[in-house]
Amino acid sequence: KDGKVVAFHDNKYKGKPVSAYTWEQIREWDVGSYRGAEYATCRPPLWETIFTAMEENPSRKIHIDWKDVPPEKVAEMVKAHGLEKQCWFITREYDLIKRYKAALPEGQTLHWMNLGNWGYIDFNKPGECEKCEASMMTLFENAAKENFKDIDNVQLHCQVRVVDGKYVFCPKPETLKACVARLHAAGVEASMCVWQKESNDPGVYKALFEMGFDSFGTDYPEALYQAVEELKRFRFIESEIVV
Repeated sequence: KDGKVVAFHDNKYKGKPVSAYTWEQIREWDVGSYRGAEYATCRPPLWETIFTAMEENPSRKIHIDWKDVPPEKVAEMVKAHGLEKQCWFITREYDLIKRYKAALPEGQTLHWMNLGNWGYIDFNKPGECEKCEASMMTLFENAAKENFKDIDNVQLHCQVRVVDGKYVFCPKPETLKACVARLHAAGVEASMCVWQKESNDPGVYKALFEMGFDSFGTDYPEALYQAVEELKRFRFIESEIVV
């Protein structure tokens, strides 16, 4: 309400828009207790606080998941702290990515493309996987029409289940491989975020790595670490993981 820019996941808090509160109110919100008593002191930070901390270490990188602050304002803040190469402006909305790049051409962007389904895909429901795949591909083709202009990284979403000891992916592996090939041809990094609890499986990341994905978003970093270590052990990859 008073013009401060805060890092907060949702657009609303207790039924009201975050923008309806002042910073003095927001800074007292307990955003950690639901994860355990040891997090009871966690409070929402200002982006100014985050950016200032990042200035002290060039290796620190972060995704700015857009909610409602104008992209031009985000670009202004990133530039003021000299973090053009450390921050990724990320959103599902292609037009917002274009606005951010127009305001900060040297900035980094990530276009995430989901399955149009925030819940759990019913793999047994006829047509369900096809519908979700089509939803993601609509976003993909919209960006592809402009050869992914202004996009540095595309992060696709997938869900997976195990049937008879084998992974079944939605979208289909052939679709994912084709997307990776098109992204690489355009000079864009291909990223993947595995949705739901099946992402807590190192084998899933190894299977996706074999499809050609360059990087991953995850709610289960331990599983990703394990996959990377196993791939390094067999010399499939040499680089260190960056979180």
